[in-house]
Amino acid sequence: GSLRNRFVGTAAEGRLKAKTGSLNAVSSLSGYVEPASEGGEVVRFSLVQNYEAATDPAVGYGIQDRLVDVLARHPDRPALDEELPRPVGTAG
Repeated sequence: GSLRNRFVGTAAEGRLKAKTGSLNAVSSLSGYVEPASEGGEVVRFSLVQNYEAATDPAVGYGIQDRLVDVLARHPDRPALDEELPRPVGTAG
């Protein structure tokens, strides 16, 4: 497939399971990254890009590759409720 050699030598090598997709001026990458350490969480993602990011592979693949790299390097991230913005006026 199109991802077979794309992430060789990266933090995602051997841990990324994903599928690419494309239409006119739309490109996507969806899947998951298995945890680097035992007990870590699987990180699931879906990225859909349009216009320049979809029609210029240098731009689109660069964005996709950076996203996957961040997810692969930080699989043991804080709980989702710690990452989301809190409503105004609530204690944190």
